Amino acid sequence: MKRVRYLRILAVCLLAIPLMGTGQAAFGQEPGCGPNCGEERWAVKTLTDNDAAKVNFSPIVKTVGQLVAVKAPNGNSETSRLNATEETTFQVRARLVGYKHETDRDFHIVIADLVKPSQTMIVEIPDPDCGGVCASPKLSDIKKARQDFAAQFPNAPPDPEFKVVQGNVQVEVTGVGFFDFAHGQTGLARNCIELHPVLSIAFPTPGPFEAKADPQAEPPKHPDAWYRCIPEAAGSAHEH
Repeated sequence: MKRVRYLRILAVCLLAIPLMGTGQAAFGQEPGCGPNCGEERWAVKTLTDNDAAKVNFSPIVKTVGQLVAVKAPNGNSETSRLNATEETTFQVRARLVGYKHETDRDFHIVIADLVKPSQTMIVEIPDPDCGGVCASPKLSDIKKARQDFAAQFPNAPPDPEFKVVQGNVQVEVTGVGFFDFAHGQTGLARNCIELHPVLSIAFPTPGPFEAKADPQAEPPKHPDAWYRCIPEAAGSAHEH
């Protein structure tokens, strides 16, 4: 009897152990790999949040202008998605403005509307080695998108200085809707909408392309009052 009881307990314990070796997590699973790179809404940015299973990965085609016209939600959440926009994957054809390598190791990329180039927004490709990203169910897509982007700029790899892309370079970006708040980001949309994470990025005209630091050509800065974003979380690292 003792042996049977022992075997039953052992079986229960084995079932409680998560399967390992895939390198990716189920939707909503707490990330357990890699260094901590990001802060605010990091689980949402990496598809490891509580609502990640609600995201529809069949992309809807939109323009930058259409996305920046969406009203930002009134709330903020570190672990949940705020509305249907954050549960939607979008595909956007736009002009590539510039890029940089953020302190959270994201590729911060600015794109502009093809008809109204003054309308810009940010799309982000996180580092596959970071915590959350390496546990993301979309890890392989994120990793490929990052490689595809970097391959187009062999002479100007992303670094902390914002680089302006030379010439009229178009790009097709697919990523999940996400709302940020304003804390001085270059190229931020007025409603602070982003595609984060980017799941694919394609260049209709093959590169490689050139880019260089050119502060005069960067998207203009706006005062915080100009933006219509979600509220900043209390205790945020960016809190003013």
